[in-house]
Order: sequence, then structure tokens, then C-alpha cells
Amino acid sequence: MKYLRCAALIALVVVVCTATRSASADDPHTDTPKPWTDPDPNGNDGRFHFAIVSDRTGGHRRGVFADAIRKVNLLDPDFVVSVGDLVEGDTDDEVEIDRMWDEFEAIVAPLTMPFYYVPGNHGRTNDVMERIWTQRFGRSYYHFTYRNVLFMCLNTEEMDGLGISPEQVAYFRQTLAQHAGVRWTFAFMHRPLWMEPEDPGWLAIEKLLQGRPYTVFAGHLHQYMKSRRFNRRYFVLATTGAVSALTGPSHGLFDHIMWVSMEGDGPRLSNLMLDGIWDENVRTERTAELVDALFDGSALGPEALFCEQPVFEHGTLQIRLTNLSDGPLELLAEFAKHSRLTPKPARFERTVPARSSMPIEVELRADKSASVDDIPPLMMDWSASYQLPGRQPLDVDGTHRFAIDAIFDCPHRIQPVIVDGHLDEWTEFPYACNDAADIAFNSKNWKGPADSSFRFATAYDDEFAYVAIQATDERIVFEPASGPWFQDGLEIRFDARPPQPDAGAEPRNPDTFLLIGICPGETAEDMVISHRPVVAKAGVKAVCLRTDTGFEAEIAIPARYLDDKQGGAWETFRLNIAQDDYDGDVGDSSKASQIWWRPDWRSRQDYRRSGTFRR
Repeated sequence: MKYLRCAALIALVVVVCTATRSASADDPHTDTPKPWTDPDPNGNDGRFHFAIVSDRTGGHRRGVFADAIRKVNLLDPDFVVSVGDLVEGDTDDEVEIDRMWDEFEAIVAPLTMPFYYVPGNHGRTNDVMERIWTQRFGRSYYHFTYRNVLFMCLNTEEMDGLGISPEQVAYFRQTLAQHAGVRWTFAFMHRPLWMEPEDPGWLAIEKLLQGRPYTVFAGHLHQYMKSRRFNRRYFVLATTGAVSALTGPSHGLFDHIMWVSMEGDGPRLSNLMLDGIWDENVRTERTAELVDALFDGSALGPEALFCEQPVFEHGTLQIRLTNLSDGPLELLAEFAKHSRLTPKPARFERTVPARSSMPIEVELRADKSASVDDIPPLMMDWSASYQLPGRQPLDVDGTHRFAIDAIFDCPHRIQPVIVDGHLDEWTEFPYACNDAADIAFNSKNWKGPADSSFRFATAYDDEFAYVAIQATDERIVFEPASGPWFQDGLEIRFDARPPQPDAGAEPRNPDTFLLIGICPGETAEDMVISHRPVVAKAGVKAVCLRTDTGFEAEIAIPARYLDDKQGGAWETFRLNIAQDDYDGDVGDSSKASQIWWRPDWRSRQDYRRSGTFRR
């Protein structure tokens, strides 16, 4: 895709710079600073582009060459040249040979510019194929010129299938003599004869090329290689759909188009990988909806197994696949090895028809019963492919977290809580963040529970819902003049609305819940606290104080605030807590981490009902 963007940007810059230079031509202030760089605009004085496609056969991969042709049309070169091996060949059945060529010509028919054929060993395997080539295409070697550049299309399959005949040498001797004054010469052939046992025909033509600027292109080997001979560039191209291991550029094994920009001083060449060229529909509102659906739970979900009690032994994870597209959705999923849970099945593959849903049940069993807070999420890697009509497959990879969670009880307190930052009246802290569900800033900065961690408790009485937090931090970074989010402290998210149908669509908007940022002071007077207007209006009380091992915080949310949000006596609330730990200077997030008890509600790792407490 970046290559296509570059081409578009180059075109835009040409237009803008040309207009700018024209507008400034009469400007007398030529020595003053100017909002453009010095090179002259790319004009039309002999500049043009062409594309080269390589081997399609020897065991072709269906659809790849056709995809290349679609992308060449997007790039809109002046013309396209091949280096041979366009059909499989290897038969003397005339009907089959005609079928192959009919298929290929239908593939290149959509091109809006000329396509130049070059014979390969698969296209002229035997006398029958040579005869049919002649019937369809006439000459097997030829030349053409364009903007004072000579293009030589050679046939390396003469001389019993290998080599160049004396007649062909004579033809190109005359061609080169007649075009001695061209500014560049390009030679295209199938076999890289300079890499094979010396062929006298090629050696003769190569000798004739000396004394002029030229570049040579070949295919056949299916492996990219650039060489230099006689101080000239020689290229063996990789593939455009032919058999290949596709192990990447370092091995020279990839599908590509070679793009040639003919400049005033010679050609500039680049390799455009097929998977890097996309049309303007690479992302549309519709495809964005389909991709987002795989992550937000509407196409692949749910993402949590809730227990009635905060202890888990076994249960069934219900996963529903929903295909919202007009073509099939293919999904391959595999669960990662887990320290405590065994999923069955551990791997599954499904195809969901268009506009339909499919349920999947996964049995989960723990090696022994454990608190849900002590069970890390189960990770599932997946690959999805929408087979959409009229476009390339829409391929998406991702990882889903399947949490084991519970709806927690918020106990009623008879004795009141004094919100002073001292947790003397709290005897138990049943919830802990020792193994973070989500880590922001840089996860490598978090060194474990001794670096930063916290435990907390909840409670309520007739007037308030309370949260008490005890945090560990080996070094407090605090500056009273700086706000929360830029130094050590806590972030409390409190959602008092009734349970929502989606995981995080609403809580992503801070105006729908309480967001409290608080940093520890030596006293309540010098602590730092940030209240959004909705927090201040709610009448929240909060104090955060330092301790010998970190800091402690108490927060009280008025019951009337919860009642107002739920239209009556409140029943549940949703809570999440993050701890900010700065190990460098205030505001230096490069040495900071932020750990979350449950996944950040703004992230795609969030799941419906996470952190829910009931009275």
C-alpha cells in the first residue's frame, strides 16, 4: 500500500510544485526563503513509466497473476512487458494449449495499456506450441521504441529449446545499428543466459550492446537476483504467481511487479510487492465495520466466562461467530497453552455463510479450583478471512482474551467509613492487581508486583459506595504542581449506569462515568486530585496519602448519584482501577507503566460486565 500512496503523493507534489514555480516565476525576491525545495518539477521531457511482470507458471498459484494485472491498472504505466512463462505448456494437445492461451489472454484483457509478450520455455515447449505461438502472436523476437528508448524482446528458446539463433543475432545486429542514437536500451528475455553455460548467440548480442547504456531483465529461475556485467545492471526477477516458497526478500522469493521510471539520466527501478499495492477501496466504511466487528464482540464474542461465585473449577465458554458480510467468513482459531486451564477443543476451524451465525462451545477445566483473580486470561490467536464478492479477500488476524470473571458482592457496612486516606477501618482487601490485566505506556517498564501493585475493597452504606485502595510503589514520583496522569497515582473509573449491552462502547466516553485521578500527598492538603465536572457535581470524596511502602486511597461516591443513574435504588456498579508508576521524571512516560485491574474500558480487550459489583 505504501508504494501506491507514494505514487499518488508524487503526482500531487508535481501538480503543486509546478503551480508554485509558475506562480513565482516573476517574483523578484529570488534570494528570499521559499516554501519549496530546489529540484525542478518532474516534467514530461522523455519521462515515462513501465511495468515488468515475471513468471506465472511452473505450477502457478491461481489468481495471483490476475491480481497483479488489476494492480498494474491502478498504477497506470505507459505499457507492460513480460519475461515469459505465461502458460504452463508441456503438452502437444492443441485444444488444451488454446485453452491455456485463451485463459491468459482473458487475464490481461482488462489492461488499459499495451502488454508485450516474451516467450518462455513453458510457452514454446514443442513444435505444436511454437506453431500456435506463431498463429496467435507472430514473431517470437522483436523490438519497439518509445520516447527515444529501444526495447528488445528476445527469444531464448531457439536452438533446440535453449539459446539464441544466428538469425536472431542478425536481426538485433541490424536493430542496434539502426538505433545507435537512442538514449537507453532495454533487453528482455526469459532465461538469464549470462548465468548459464555460455550461449554464443547471447554473447554476440551482449557484445553488440557495449558502448551504449542498457539494462537487462530475465526470469525463469523464480528467484530475484541483481548482477553487474560490463558495469551494467542485469536482473533476474522473482515471480508473479509462479511456484515459489515465498520466504521473502532476503531469499529473493516473493511475488512482485518491477516498476521502471525512465528519467532523463536513465532508469530508476523499484520492486512493488503485490501485497503492498491496493486500490482505493483498501478500507471503506463497510470493510471497517466488518473488521471492527471481529474485535468489538459483535462478530466474535463473548470474551469472558462469568461464575456465580468468585471461585472457578470448570465451565463452558460460549463463542458466537456472526458473519455480517455478503460472502463467507473463514475463521481459524487456536488457544495458547495456559498455566491453569485446559480448553477443549484447543483449536477449531469454521466457515460461516453470509449473513448468518454459528455457535461454538469450548469446555474449560481448571487443574484445581482457584479464585478468578488468580486465573490469567485464556489467549486465542485467530485468522479470519472475508471472501467478499468483487474484491480481494479481506484478511484479519488478531488475539482475543477470554477472561474467567465473576459478579462480585459489595458488602454493606454498619459502621461508617471516615474518608481520610487512613485504612484503619478496613480489615480485608479481597481484590488484587498483582498480575495486570492490561499494561499501558510500555509493558517492559513494569517489573512486577514489587515495582507497582495494589489491592482494594468495596463497601456501601446508606449514603455512599466506597472504594479503599492500598498501593505498593518502591519510589514515589510526585510534584504538587503537576496533574494526575503525569506522576505516580491512581486512576479510578466508576460506571453507575445499569448494565450495558456492549462491553465498552459507552464507557469509552468519559462523560458517562466518573473518572478520578488522584496522586498521593503527605497530607490531604497537598495531594493532587483531578475532577472532571461530572465528578465534582456528583459530590465525590477522595483522599490519597503516602505510606512507607507506597500510598493508600479512599473514595466515596454518593448513593444518590448511583440512584439517579439507575432510576431508583441502585443494584450494581462497574469499577476499574489503574496505577500509574513513573520510575523517571514527572511526565516522562518512557520510563513509566500503568497497570489495570481489568482491561482498560477504552481498549479492545474490554469485555461486557468486567468489574461488576452488586449490592
